[in-house]
Amino acid sequence: MDGTRQAPKTSAIKLAQARALQRRQRAAVNSYVARLELSVDELRRETARLEGQREAWAIMHPAPERPLDHTASARVGAAYFDVCRFGITTDHDVTALLSLLATDGFDFMGGGGVDAFLAQWHRYVTYFAALEMTCRHIAVSPAETNDIVVCNSVMRLRLHRRTLECLFPHVLAREDMVQRLVGRELSAPMTLTLIVRHDTCQIQSMHSDVAFASSMAELLGSLEDTAVAMDGARVHGPWLLSEDDDDASVAAKSLTYTAT
Repeated sequence: MDGTRQAPKTSAIKLAQARALQRRQRAAVNSYVARLELSVDELRRETARLEGQREAWAIMHPAPERPLDHTASARVGAAYFDVCRFGITTDHDVTALLSLLATDGFDFMGGGGVDAFLAQWHRYVTYFAALEMTCRHIAVSPAETNDIVVCNSVMRLRLHRRTLECLFPHVLAREDMVQRLVGRELSAPMTLTLIVRHDTCQIQSMHSDVAFASSMAELLGSLEDTAVAMDGARVHGPWLLSEDDDDASVAAKSLTYTAT
């Protein structure tokens, strides 16, 4: 009977203790939340203060303009190969190519301008049955106001009879060589050097070296026949000559180029 009377007291005590514990826990949580809110407010104020300092510093110490980086110069070289991969054959190709060239004083091979450059592309797509120019590697060397971009590439040129008529007319007298050349493909290694300006991200000057002789030797498989083919060929470096071109003056252009 005494145990029965004590049970309610024990339950009431435990209930009071549980409620007190809950109050303390709620108070602790509320206190922790309040401290977090204060910390957040302080962080916001500190962030605003630092942002203000950063903006003031930027106004007092403006950052200099960044020159064209090497990756951008390499992209210019890659874009040239994208545009000219199969030659310049349409007005769209011409427009895309001109956007890569400096509008003031573009130099091709140390003596030609934009007109001479486009004339050369016209001869390539006219004299050969087909062509494809691909880049294998691009290296960039920085200079003060420009970058020197060297592209190791290959130019594949499909020969047909007009190729011989325009560039190797002396070979037409050798029917055996005509038969070995027409319809075949020259795979000519080419080194293309571009001077890319920092300020405009355009090509200021260009020089290319196409190894016609070595590719002809590989195609013919005979040094003697290669000498016959190249002796009198209307080719100087990358220059394809027309009947009106003076061989000596074009050869001089090919030799006087300097990458400045």
